[in-house]
Amino acid sequence: MKKILFIAAGLAMCVSAFAQGTINVNNRNPGTVDWKVAGSDGVTLLNGTGYSAELWIGASAGSLAPATVNGTGAAVITTFRSGAAAGYFTSLNDVAVSGFAAGSSVSIQIRAWNNNGGSITTWASATEKGQSTIATVTLGGAGSPPSVAPSLFAIGGSAGAINFSLAPEPSTIALGVLGMAGLVFIRRRK
Repeated sequence: MKKILFIAAGLAMCVSAFAQGTINVNNRNPGTVDWKVAGSDGVTLLNGTGYSAELWIGASAGSLAPATVNGTGAAVITTFRSGAAAGYFTSLNDVAVSGFAAGSSVSIQIRAWNNNGGSITTWASATEKGQSTIATVTLGGAGSPPSVAPSLFAIGGSAGAINFSLAPEPSTIALGVLGMAGLVFIRRRK
């Protein structure tokens, strides 16, 4: 009896993993997607492992959260390529995302940031960051044969175009100084 339960549990895990929706996380795939990410000047392309890109996913645009890999819980994060491939992040193909079945229509977004040599591991913690537009895709996965995982073509613009740029976040102190200056200005007008 124990053997039958063990086999049934194993099969259930395999079926549940197979049923998860998949997506190709890349911003360059000849013929389907070709867009780049630039630094805070809007021109210089992100170059090398000092920058990270992360897939955010949700049932709707208002419910976006960092995507995780089914079965591991690891965030779907990659770094950028360098040299002639600057602006493109390293591809992650056929990623099975947690919580979304194959064939699901989901909202997706790419968020990128300066990771300061790997010391900043989340987009929320970064001081120089940016995000793409939000797009809707249908996840690939289950079926016979399985449907092809979509690429991030829905996010991009024309071939080789810069899709979005990073922007530095103002510090709390800078905002406080700006607020104080505004109060002084208002006080002088009276």
